[in-house]
Amino acid sequence: MNVLIVDDSKSLRQILGDMLRSMGHEVLEAEHGQDALERLDGQGIKLVITDLNMPVMDGLELLTELRKKPENDAMRIIMATTEHQPSLVIKALMRGADEFLAKPVSAEVLQQKMKQIGLG
Repeated sequence: MNVLIVDDSKSLRQILGDMLRSMGHEVLEAEHGQDALERLDGQGIKLVITDLNMPVMDGLELLTELRKKPENDAMRIIMATTEHQPSLVIKALMRGADEFLAKPVSAEVLQQKMKQIGLG
C-alpha cells in the first residue's frame, strides 16, 4: 500500500517510514501540507499520516483540502501529533481524519490504528 507521511520533522518521517516499510508498505514523504498536495497526484496513496502543526499548511488545512476532492473519498487519514486535547481531536475528526494518533508512535499502535480504519 502507498502511504504518504506529512511532517515537518525529518526524523519523525524517517521513524514512521521505517515502521511502515517494515510492514511492507511503500512510503512517500512531505514536509508540510502544501508539499503533500503537490506529491499526491497519480501516486495511488491509500493512507496519509499527517502532523497537526507544520509551517506553510498545517494538518487541519491539509485535511480540509484533501476532503474537498471526491477522488480522495477512499483515502484514509490519520492525524499524528503531540497535542491531544479533546477539542483538537474533535476538530480533526470533523474535518475528515479517520483516526487520531498520539506521538510518540509505536509500531504496534500504528498497526492497530490502521486496522481500525480498514487498512490491514
